[in-house]
Amino acid sequence: MIKTALVAALLFPTALPAADAVLSGTVVIRGRIEKAANPHLHASAYDSYDGPSSYGDDASEGEPAQQLVVYLEGLPPAKASDPAPVLSQKNRNFTASIVPVQPGEMVTIRNDDRVRHHVRSNAKPWDFNLKPRPPGESVTRSFEAPKDGGVGVIPVYCDIHSNMRAHILVMPSRKWQLLPETGGHFKLTGIPPGTYTLTAWHPTLKPVPVKVTIRKGQRKSVELVLLGKED
Repeated sequence: MIKTALVAALLFPTALPAADAVLSGTVVIRGRIEKAANPHLHASAYDSYDGPSSYGDDASEGEPAQQLVVYLEGLPPAKASDPAPVLSQKNRNFTASIVPVQPGEMVTIRNDDRVRHHVRSNAKPWDFNLKPRPPGESVTRSFEAPKDGGVGVIPVYCDIHSNMRAHILVMPSRKWQLLPETGGHFKLTGIPPGTYTLTAWHPTLKPVPVKVTIRKGQRKSVELVLLGKED
């Protein structure tokens, strides 16, 4: 009996599970990348909270490099990550240009600077306006998915330092990757079989979405184009 079972195992080995499907490729930018306008470049009502006499004389080291996020539409969002995503304020700026989150996920907005920072957004229905916070303080908030689907775009500003801007994005899918705004190579793994839309988000570039059908264990490569300003 043992011999028979051994022969059967050799002739008919147990099928191994297929490898996770992988979608990879390149994001290509066509046209000129414009800088996103900041509607809050104005004299701040909170200017008196800041100043070298009270909070140090560190100056801004410039904006963080702008990014884009490439993602698949058609997959459900994932569970909240642990630890929660963090949007930090440092050197009188945000430390990231884009913070992708899942619907309902808690986001920590933390002052890691030597000066006070304010934080707010006017984006409906996620709008909020929090009082200025001293160094070391943080606040957590969650953001639900937009009712009409797609990406929930939440521009975040500091009224003390009007140059500051970041975007919290409520993602419609658990498959996404951040890239430089100049594009480049991406790789999305663990994709279940199905038909999806590959697209991206950037504050000024317009994506040309691509329909992709993924089979079990397939490795597929595509090109995604984002359109910039035509001179």
